[in-house]
Amino acid sequence: MLRYKKWPVHTVWLMVLLPALLLLLLLIVLVAMPVWLHYGLSLALPAIAWALAFGLYTSRQDTNDHAIADFEKLYLAVSAFFHGEWASRKLNRIEFFVQNLEEGRKPAPEVAEAIAGAINEYFTMIVPELRRILELASGSRIPKSLHTSLEVAMLNLTTALTELKVELHLGKSAARQNALRCSQILQMEMQSLRKEVGRHFSCRVDQLLEESLRQNRRPGVDYHLTCTTSEPLWARIPGAALSQILENLLDNAHAAISASPNKEITIALEGNADQIRIRVSDSGPGVRTDIARRLFHERVSSKSSPGGFGLYHAREVLTKFAGTIRLLEQEEGTGARFEITLKRIEHE
Repeated sequence: MLRYKKWPVHTVWLMVLLPALLLLLLLIVLVAMPVWLHYGLSLALPAIAWALAFGLYTSRQDTNDHAIADFEKLYLAVSAFFHGEWASRKLNRIEFFVQNLEEGRKPAPEVAEAIAGAINEYFTMIVPELRRILELASGSRIPKSLHTSLEVAMLNLTTALTELKVELHLGKSAARQNALRCSQILQMEMQSLRKEVGRHFSCRVDQLLEESLRQNRRPGVDYHLTCTTSEPLWARIPGAALSQILENLLDNAHAAISASPNKEITIALEGNADQIRIRVSDSGPGVRTDIARRLFHERVSSKSSPGGFGLYHAREVLTKFAGTIRLLEQEEGTGARFEITLKRIEHE
């Protein structure tokens, strides 16, 4: 995930005070040592202390990065559970078959075979994915109670479907009501998990855009922000990630208009039932044709200074959340125009 990497205040104080305290301690304790050893230790130990403090910070940062990456994996796994032909639909298929079983009557062979096939899909495809989701959720910010209830629901459904499969083989269907109830409970628990995870992966785009523009304003530049709707626009993407992408686009626009006599940046926001579009344009010279074709590749940049990572990472992040970014066609004499599309959601 793209986000700011700031040094926490307590880490800065640690990296300043710890070497200073060690230096003071050395001056007090080591006065009897030879001068060369005294000065050597006075220089070496604070440097070691600084390195240790930096190592502690880096270790904590890496741990935090891994936690965020795992949480993203959890979000993608839960989203996949409900997507298209995947697990949720397979559970619905089981429920459909079970609901149509008649109590006390042996199902037709083709019906029994279809139900057995659906149950086998549950064991071979859904259970491994549910276990992966539970593993990812166990080390994340998900409440333990939700994790436990989901695990219990999976185990109960596994037991119920095992019993139903045995009964179908014997020509019975007494366990159908329990299997139906357990499947519905599991789906409700997954919906709860989806809602909980989704809270961390959504943002209100209109407010975030205004805040990003306010933080990145520069003197001498005219900014124009338009929005085609007064409704709140929520998108399925972490706010920190979208904020970083917008900051990068604004930085690029500022660089593009630096030599232009007419310094303007225009941001247009619009949304429909399914999508949100953000267009960022500037009054600069535009992007050269030879660079435009490779603009979203790594290490490709129109700037003279080293770069070429911002747009590449922006596309990578947006792709994770069903979004896109592209450079719109340029007319002669106009600046660059970028368009971001995001998946619009109802605020949960």
